Amino acid sequence: DKIKVLNLNATAITSFGTVRWVDTIMPNLEELCLAHCDLSDLDTFDADDAPTGTNIDHGRPTDESMADQMENIALEDVVPLPLPLSGFQALRLLDVSDCNLSSWMGQISRLRDLPQLTDLVLNDNPIGSIERIETEEEAASSQPFASLATIQLTNVNITSWSSIDALNRAVLPNSGSGRGNCIKSLRFRNNPVTSGISAAEARSVTIARLPTLEYLNASPVGEKERVDSERRY
Repeated sequence: DKIKVLNLNATAITSFGTVRWVDTIMPNLEELCLAHCDLSDLDTFDADDAPTGTNIDHGRPTDESMADQMENIALEDVVPLPLPLSGFQALRLLDVSDCNLSSWMGQISRLRDLPQLTDLVLNDNPIGSIERIETEEEAASSQPFASLATIQLTNVNITSWSSIDALNRAVLPNSGSGRGNCIKSLRFRNNPVTSGISAAEARSVTIARLPTLEYLNASPVGEKERVDSERRY
């Protein structure tokens, strides 16, 4: 239990169940690298542990039809939350680059209750979009990703700026209320949403949409740059 840093990159892990087993024998882990493993079952690996009648993917009754779920999502404009992942109470950095993760809602949001997680590396996963993960009624009582300050989203197939807009709500739904931390550092390259514009324009748009950002692609965001970006976009 003295191990605090563990690198399991490219170790042929094929289930998140293996990762959770690591937590049981190394409860004081602070940095965990799992790049190039297959963690595509993050949304289902513990389905047998879910309460009876609960859908692990969406937190809804299992007898509810997909059509009813989609109708409810459209009416609420909120994607239902899956169950959060337990354990990893000391974890500060998690690298899951290239781990076959394709859903912010079904997979990434399960990490929201890790209390010490400050750095999350999601590069090279076909995530596609970032959705709001919290209903208004939950906002007063829950604080997802409470410590997260740095996130890497390079080559994750983001196709719309609405995903960047959602990042503040998805990670910090209580922004503006004085609670929780904020995204201060972002790596955001090689995504379809920026493919038709210059690097300078992509940087300006990103800065304008994330008011708490201090570093973008490892380059500091100066006061003048922020003012100019927000004025332009």
